[in-house]
Amino acid sequence: MKFKTIIPLTVLFGAGIAPALAEEEPVTPDRPERTNPLLKTKSGYEMGSFLVKPELALIGIYDNNIFATRRDTVSDQLLLISPSLDIQSNWERHQLNFSSSADLARYDERTTEDYDDFNVGTSGRYDFTKSSNVFAGFNYRQGHESRASPDSFFGRNPTVFSSTEAHVGTLQRAGDIAMRFGGTFQNLDFKDVATDSTPVNHDDRDRDLYGLGLRFSYARDRRLQPFVQFIFDRREYLDTFDDNGFQRDSDGYRTAVGLTSAISNRLRAEVYGGYIWQDFADPRFNAITKPDFGATVRWRATPSTMWSASVDRAVEETTLVNASSAIETRYGADIRHKLLPAVTLKSHLTYSKYDYQQISRSDDYVDAGFGLEYNITRQIYLAGDYRYLHRDSNLGVNEVGSSQDYYRHQFFITLGARLYPINDELVAGLNSLWTGSGASESGPAGFYLGGQYGYNGLATRSFEQRSEGGSDQAGYGDAGMVGGVFAGYGFNWQDWYLGLELEGETSNSKWFHRKKKSESRSFWLEKNESYGASLRLGRALMNNALFYGRVGAVNTEFNSFYTLNDSPQNAFADDITLVGLRFGVGLEFALSDHLFGRMDSTVTNYEDTQIQSLGFDENFDIRESMFNLGVGWRFQGVPQSGVSFDADNLTGLYAGAQIGYGMTNTTLSGLHRDQGVGPFDYNVDFADHGFTPGVFAGYGFNWRRLYMAVELEGEINSLEWQHNRDTPGGGGRDFSVEVKETMGISGKLGYILNNGALLYVRGGGVRTEFNTRYAKGNNRSNDIDREEGLTGLRLGIGAEVPFTEHAFLRLDYTHTVYEPFEIVTAHGNGSNSDELTFDNTTDLVRLGIGARF
Repeated sequence: MKFKTIIPLTVLFGAGIAPALAEEEPVTPDRPERTNPLLKTKSGYEMGSFLVKPELALIGIYDNNIFATRRDTVSDQLLLISPSLDIQSNWERHQLNFSSSADLARYDERTTEDYDDFNVGTSGRYDFTKSSNVFAGFNYRQGHESRASPDSFFGRNPTVFSSTEAHVGTLQRAGDIAMRFGGTFQNLDFKDVATDSTPVNHDDRDRDLYGLGLRFSYARDRRLQPFVQFIFDRREYLDTFDDNGFQRDSDGYRTAVGLTSAISNRLRAEVYGGYIWQDFADPRFNAITKPDFGATVRWRATPSTMWSASVDRAVEETTLVNASSAIETRYGADIRHKLLPAVTLKSHLTYSKYDYQQISRSDDYVDAGFGLEYNITRQIYLAGDYRYLHRDSNLGVNEVGSSQDYYRHQFFITLGARLYPINDELVAGLNSLWTGSGASESGPAGFYLGGQYGYNGLATRSFEQRSEGGSDQAGYGDAGMVGGVFAGYGFNWQDWYLGLELEGETSNSKWFHRKKKSESRSFWLEKNESYGASLRLGRALMNNALFYGRVGAVNTEFNSFYTLNDSPQNAFADDITLVGLRFGVGLEFALSDHLFGRMDSTVTNYEDTQIQSLGFDENFDIRESMFNLGVGWRFQGVPQSGVSFDADNLTGLYAGAQIGYGMTNTTLSGLHRDQGVGPFDYNVDFADHGFTPGVFAGYGFNWRRLYMAVELEGEINSLEWQHNRDTPGGGGRDFSVEVKETMGISGKLGYILNNGALLYVRGGGVRTEFNTRYAKGNNRSNDIDREEGLTGLRLGIGAEVPFTEHAFLRLDYTHTVYEPFEIVTAHGNGSNSDELTFDNTTDLVRLGIGARF
């Protein structure tokens, strides 16, 4: 975890000057940053000469890798309750502030990861004159260390720490010259962590951090203000030696010269360069002398768009064996764009490089994300965010990959409340999302019915404790087609839609497991008929297009067969009826006053079921994803008299971000040899689901209503299936396929409806990184761990509907077929080798938001 002093010289010198005395890796907070346009107002409860601002946020989080590991990732969801209270003085001179906040996290399954973080503090300023003041502050916080930290050992619970922080300083101006001088103090206290054996001692990480800073600036011209600064810091550990026998105390300083520029009210920047020097008490650690540099830029490109970027360096603390410290170089950028008066789009990208000193380790970190925030009222807001975290370390295991690498995907849904009055002059009353969107007064409503046809990805996670000893777990699956009918009724109120829908469908999705060996097993699962009901909540967009989310339940019939090959008389062969929870999103677009088309994506999780008979007892955890293209009829016609749409508006550049969910499927076929016996035919469908965030950009042009475009796309996948077999005495076969980064180019051919909706098909090529592992027996020298790029053919269909003049929502489905590849293991110099062919495909449904330029 990265620990910053309360005054990382932003208080002393202003933003962007220097990072703090800090530690370890750039671990991110467990909640996304809010875009709150009300923070700078004087709204709040008036209590004498103070303004009181209480807030509360409820944040639902899904994290696919809570322990930040490369293999055997663990996912979970949690609820984060975040209250806060700010008290601010409302004086013409001087300033006094009090603040308190908490993050109370409760995990769904991994309750040992629960945490209760809190923070209390105060800060103030006393103004002698307009050009002379003193300022000070005090802060206390209790937090937890991220599982991603290199110094965080895997105890039963996260490492808890407390931080006591204080700062004091002064600002003096004499004509065009300004001087800032101040000091900081921070005490860090880490708590020991229990493990299954010996507790982890963290007392050797406890320390006091002291800092002094001095800065002179010349402000004759606000457009170009030079400055010079000096920073001294001392780091004193409470233990003379850490648990590995190293002395961690050090002294250091930083000198820099730079320029601050305010070219206009829209563009501000700062840049500096100098040296970093750090000397360590331990004679085994060499002194550090490195160039220092940094910059910040803030640019309001338009009244609705703000860009910012920064770069900085720091000497970070670590307790890794033989490492004195780490030099962090960090690059970051973010953008905030107000799509509508009540809707803000935000995105960020950070790259950090950690170069550990005196050991051969370096870590690269990527933190990227995007989100939307919608102010429902002046006090209530709703936000959705996605975050991607990745560490790429050169610390290898048998020179294949790195045990310290990880990929992490986080999804946030936030409902927040500003529990104080907002000034009417600063914020309008109740915001109506997409006001004047062009929907008719009635909007989509009433009875409707229709039919649909599409793709159905069926996946099953199986587990069995084998009677002969050991266990077997795997992810199986395959894709098929699905068709059905739907009917429902909906209400429309001020362009908000609420409805109930009934549906029925039939599918031919089926996966197989076959191994032609008498002691092995053959089994399969097939989906048949399904019936269900869902609630739909949506919003009418331009020209009565409807964007909706849905949640409901389905009752589905499956057919399963399972047998031990040498005991067919004990086979299981029966129909299974299961109840599942179904949720999803969709887009509907008007084709006429009564006729509409739609694209609908759903995910269904079913209750577990046991497949059992004499000799076996297998648990099946079934889930499915579907994408349907449908046509329906509304009995209550919706006049197509909304905003007129010029097809030429679609010509030109466009770009956007998207989040997808889908399935990777591998048909694995070939030959097994078991202890020199065989070969045995082996044919299995493996699969599992995951998320796929990404970005896209392209150029399109139209000829009347026909539309053509070339599009580039990039995505980061979390798609992986695994098979793990534990046998008595060790061994067995463990293998997996992980789908990683994808880059691609596609051509799009579409038709533009009168209401501005674009229906299109697409085709093109992609290049995707795959990681394939195959381990058999106990001899690790025969293991295969292959990273390689595969070329695939991607085909798809989709729809884009406008919700402002330049912004659009997209929902599309793609199917990608990759080139096959083979592996041959080296067991027994060929006498006991396995020979297998991997045929990989992916099926993705992606919801995106884009803008046309």
